[in-house]
Amino acid sequence: TPPRPLSLFPYPTLFRSPGQHLLEVAREGSDKTVLIPVVDEFLEGVDEADRCIFVNLPDGLLDL
Repeated sequence: TPPRPLSLFPYPTLFRSPGQHLLEVAREGSDKTVLIPVVDEFLEGVDEADRCIFVNLPDGLLDL
């Protein structure tokens, strides 16, 4: 599947831990947020100008 763009506005929160970092991203059109593990397998790219990351997430992760 092609990478999905996720907006980074408002500013995301990065939770740092020894095992794995998590990026808390606001869901567009919702007051909910989603935690995304910061791992190479999920992150496909970053567009700093548009404040957007491109991710390839397992099915259902955004629905949690």
